[in-house]
Amino acid sequence: MKYLFLFCITLLTISCDAQKSSKDVVKDFLSAIDNFDLIKANKLLIPNDDNLKALQNIKKFSDGMTPSQKAKYINNKKRYNYREDKTSTAATTIIATNTQGEMTVATVFHLKKVGNQWLIDSFISD
Repeated sequence: MKYLFLFCITLLTISCDAQKSSKDVVKDFLSAIDNFDLIKANKLLIPNDDNLKALQNIKKFSDGMTPSQKAKYINNKKRYNYREDKTSTAATTIIATNTQGEMTVATVFHLKKVGNQWLIDSFISD
C-alpha cells in the first residue's frame, strides 16, 4: 500500500510538471513555425478556420522558398520578448515581440485552456 501511494504521488507530480505554461506554448509554437515544423505547430492550436488558414499560408510561404533560402531562414534564429497580459485561469494573452531586422513585429496570441492544456485560439501580427 505504501508503494502504491508513493507511485501515485510520483505520477501526479510528473504529470503536473509536464503541463506547459501559456508562455511555453507560444515559445514552442514560434519555434515550430520558425523551423517550418507545421505538424508540431498544429498540435499547439485550437483547430478553427483562422488557425488552419494561417498554417496554410505559412506552408505556401515555405513551399515558395528554395532549399538554400529555407536553410538560411531556419539558421537565422529569431529572438522574441514575451509579455503576458489579461491572465485568467481559462484564457490569457501573450504578446511576442521580435525586434530583429528593420522593424519590430509584435504577435498577439490568445490562448484558452482546453482540459489541462493551454492551446492557441488565435494569433495576429501587426
